[in-house]
Amino acid sequence: AQAILGQARAGARRQRPAMSSASGMLPSILAFLAARGMLSSAQEEKLVDLSLGIAGIQLTDDDVTNNERLSTWLGEAYHSALRFDPQQWAGVTKDLGQLAEASLQYPELAYGVGSAFYSYFWWDGDGTGNLNLEAGEMAIDLIERGLQHRRCDDPNLGMDDFLAGHCQMRWRSLMLLSAEMARHYAVQLADVRTAAWAMRRTNRQFLTLKSLAFTRQLEDLGAVLRKPHDLNFNMDYYPHVNVGPIWPKESVPLAAFLEEHAEDFRADLEKIMDLGTFWQLHTQAFVSETQFTPRDEDWQTVYLFLNGDFVERNCRMAR
Repeated sequence: AQAILGQARAGARRQRPAMSSASGMLPSILAFLAARGMLSSAQEEKLVDLSLGIAGIQLTDDDVTNNERLSTWLGEAYHSALRFDPQQWAGVTKDLGQLAEASLQYPELAYGVGSAFYSYFWWDGDGTGNLNLEAGEMAIDLIERGLQHRRCDDPNLGMDDFLAGHCQMRWRSLMLLSAEMARHYAVQLADVRTAAWAMRRTNRQFLTLKSLAFTRQLEDLGAVLRKPHDLNFNMDYYPHVNVGPIWPKESVPLAAFLEEHAEDFRADLEKIMDLGTFWQLHTQAFVSETQFTPRDEDWQTVYLFLNGDFVERNCRMAR
């Protein structure tokens, strides 16, 4: 697999520096972690204080907590001036690569680090729309490693434990990444050999997912899962509705209201669309979307209502 990926990288002529390929990094990061009290007892929290360029974060033996803390740390870095400083961002990238190496021994790191590669390094960063192949493969490997760590691939895992471990989220992330990488190798790079390998991997993962009680329950309720791209979040709430990612507007009563008032929404938006104002609101508010598109200007988000409360500053700007 590594040899095939190497060919794909060469074929794509990537110029991005490697994130975690330095083989000498592993012993040093493991020593670094051990020196800061990574405890072997499963009953005690493993607290590691890592200085990662912008803030210290503590990692524990719970991978869901680690994912949340890593996401917060990287989110603060990504939506700040730090990302536009090559030297500073290279430091963040290096730290993440070290954590990826450490996850080989500490699988409780794998889910959070893999999600970080997907959320913040999916695109190559050059604005051309090229995928970052290394980050994509790292994300797939680490998310699957974390999934196995929480026994999300175990048919005997109880439903309560499956949901408590965010297994349904992990599986969807894994299948999205795996299927999209396979498609990219086939369609964008025209690399038949790598695409065939990636598609076999995706099919193996999909068959495992299909064997789980969670998936069988959705199918019993009417969900159709014939291929990886059939998997979506809608089926958790509407398993009997199989229309794909785009729903006919007749099925969504709110759609008629939104269309009727489209010009009102546009007028409000245009009040804050000058570049400086909108960008400031975008970077200073909580943003869940990261790399939806290769370029920042392709997709920006400003929240007017968040977690049950109005974002007063943003609302004032929109009036």
